[in-house]
Amino acid sequence: MTTVTPLPNALVAATRARAFAAAARRLDRPAVAAALDAAALDFETDTPGTLDGVTITNTIPSGAYLALWDAETEIEDNPVSGLPCNFAGYIRQAIYRTWPEEPAPLNPGSATLAAQETGLRARLAVVRDGLDAARHPGDVAALVDCLVTLHRKLADLADAVTADHARPDVQSATAAEPFALDLAGCTAYTAAILRTAHAKGLRPTWGQDRGNARRIVLNAPGPNGAFGSIQIGKRTGKVLRAEVIPGNDRAAIHATGTNAVRTLIASLPTHP
Repeated sequence: MTTVTPLPNALVAATRARAFAAAARRLDRPAVAAALDAAALDFETDTPGTLDGVTITNTIPSGAYLALWDAETEIEDNPVSGLPCNFAGYIRQAIYRTWPEEPAPLNPGSATLAAQETGLRARLAVVRDGLDAARHPGDVAALVDCLVTLHRKLADLADAVTADHARPDVQSATAAEPFALDLAGCTAYTAAILRTAHAKGLRPTWGQDRGNARRIVLNAPGPNGAFGSIQIGKRTGKVLRAEVIPGNDRAAIHATGTNAVRTLIASLPTHP
């Protein structure tokens, strides 16, 4: 009798594949579910190869590779299914350790929509962290359901942003001041906060670094315009703290941590 010894990361990939298969069935996509079940079975029954006596840990079995490709192709051909087109990347991440590309920035002209985008991307980052650590099938299934829901909400928000951009006042404002801040090294959560600051009319720009932190300068126009700064970790790209003065002769408001800074920026009035 042949002994099968799959690697732990292959079993993690199999658990995720079965969770996405269950989601596909609930969305009435039996072909996608069947392909994902086939991928899961291959992950569970494949014994990894070796090279010069060293076990190869970062490859996907050929059967699973083809099954994931079939599932993704089905979704790409029918994008209204409710699953994100890159969903198989969440399964491959267990092997390759690289998350799929995030949805493209929406760049809303409305502060309300910008705050919604910030919130959804923040929740997506939290769910990804949870999925990375989860091993129990029930926990994985719950997190996969959250991922599907968040991607769907981002897609719905993208439609709302497109409709909002069609308004003449938003078109002129967007054309006058496009969001062009270099976000290299920033996390998705940080980038979303900075986009909210831009949508609020705070005109975020890079300032001089301070110690281990990079500094974003905020400077809304007018005597009642808010100004201040946001500090971002050089190594982590995460928001550390912020100080905002909401107008001349007003007391400074301080916030520490990404959630508090997001709340602070979202609470500020929009400046023209």
